[in-house]
Amino acid sequence: MFDELIEEVDSQEFQQVLKGFGYGGLLMQVGNCKYLPINSTLLDQETGAPVDENDSASAGKIVSYYYRFKRSLAEDMQNSALIISHGGSGSILEALQFHKPIVCVTNSRLMHNHQVELAERLSTSPYNYLLPCDPSTLQTVIKQDLKGYLTNRQELDEHVVVKSLADFGKRFQQEVSFTRHHSNKKDDDDRPTTRPKSNKTMVVLGSGGHTAEMFYLLKHIHGDYNRLSYVLADSDKRSYDKIVEFEQTSAASSYSVHQIPRSRNVGQSYFFSIFTTIYAFFYCLLLVFRDKPDIVICNGPGTCVPIVIAAVLFRFLRIHACKIVYIESIARVQHLSLSGKILQYVANWMIVQWPSLIPEYNDSKSNNKPSSSSLKK
Repeated sequence: MFDELIEEVDSQEFQQVLKGFGYGGLLMQVGNCKYLPINSTLLDQETGAPVDENDSASAGKIVSYYYRFKRSLAEDMQNSALIISHGGSGSILEALQFHKPIVCVTNSRLMHNHQVELAERLSTSPYNYLLPCDPSTLQTVIKQDLKGYLTNRQELDEHVVVKSLADFGKRFQQEVSFTRHHSNKKDDDDRPTTRPKSNKTMVVLGSGGHTAEMFYLLKHIHGDYNRLSYVLADSDKRSYDKIVEFEQTSAASSYSVHQIPRSRNVGQSYFFSIFTTIYAFFYCLLLVFRDKPDIVICNGPGTCVPIVIAAVLFRFLRIHACKIVYIESIARVQHLSLSGKILQYVANWMIVQWPSLIPEYNDSKSNNKPSSSSLKK
């Protein structure tokens, strides 16, 4: 969340607008916002009970509550009639999975604003999944456009989604498959038998939407990948919660978590990111050498660049062979990320989410053309 959005949603004027559409309650996750709601009641994160009742539930007002963080928003989303979300891809994907109407409020202050790109793409034909705006236009958009959006909005076609994810899982196995030979067992043709190798998979997590996208895909990768090694930036405080949540429902037999220096912070200039990336690279050299993954999966954050370069270096020096899968974030609609522009040359398999990105992919310097997938009706 960001302060402008929370402050707007907490205002009495906005809550009256919601009440006019028949909504009787409001629940907010405010995260690390500096602005603390004054027209809403704080909830205890553990018990869900109000910490200190105020007059938010008094006559003529909508019932409004807020909390800082929850490990998962799934239950709140499932119980909602309308979701007002920031423009992060993770929140949008989760809301779409629950088939909820979404008002997507983008943050125009972000560098290279991909939130706006994604929101605009998902709000136009043939998608019409969400209603986009920014904090300054939130009230106006709801007053003027919410009724029409609720009437005409599209929902994800579950059959298309299931088929697409199944195809992704099957293709993933083909692209990264390893085999292990067993000369002590013979088949009917008296030849050594083979079976899939139990792959040690290193998963590089970003933050926010990158992490949400990664776990969305991990749920649908079928195969013997029961040794997961998660890598996240040492400044990422929320991805660890997502790891725990995922592993509680996963069939993986074991996993490990590694924190590394971040190679590039959000908003950091490309020039200074050179030095932080070099520092992170030497740190990652030791990690990759010690962990020796068979597969590295990443989806765009700068955290992944030194990990992948380290893996490529060991592969080139014949110290350890490792396959690299790079999945460009769905938020990248018009242009590849800096990570994508760099790693397209070394990834064994590269996936972009939107067909419009394929011409930007320089396949003349890579053995594999990128696959493409998108959210379709």
